[in-house]
Amino acid sequence: MSIPTIKHAARDAGLVVAGEPLAVDLADTIKMSFDPPRDLIQDLQRNEMFWRVEQSQLPDGAGVADLENTKQLRAAIRKLFDAKVDGAPLDADALLVINKYAAAAIAQPQLSVTEQSPVARVNWISETPGDLSLAVAARSAIDVVTGPNAGRLRRCASHTCSMFFVALNAKRQWCTPDGCGNRERVARHARATVPA
Repeated sequence: MSIPTIKHAARDAGLVVAGEPLAVDLADTIKMSFDPPRDLIQDLQRNEMFWRVEQSQLPDGAGVADLENTKQLRAAIRKLFDAKVDGAPLDADALLVINKYAAAAIAQPQLSVTEQSPVARVNWISETPGDLSLAVAARSAIDVVTGPNAGRLRRCASHTCSMFFVALNAKRQWCTPDGCGNRERVARHARATVPA
């Protein structure tokens, strides 16, 4: 199945992948605004679909991570992101989990020359393809909260949404323009056209 076909299948299955950094997309696979929360990767099939959709953010050799490990890392990332967005202290247990998975793969940068131009690449070493995926997701979480866009991590402004996003545009308020953003525009229009 091609990546566009996988993305359509993922959306049809209710798996929202908004093109955010890998850690943000993983954190957004559980909808905390529902009671009980709605898990979008609750089974092996949806977990596999998530990792296949995210393949473009993973290095060669990465594969589908174990469902329970994926959920454990996701929970730690959500705690990290919640604390970051709320300006609260970072959860020590969440940091331990994220650091454990980040260390599950070794990245070996290498420099080579192709047609007289230097080319950088990274060779990854991990025990399994799934471990590599988890390591890259954990490192993505570290980058989201410490990298150049760390101050741009946001939670969707909709009170019925729990998704995170990185607001590269400072005015961005909604997780997706065709989701919560569209619903808010429609609601605003309806309020403005209601007769007094």
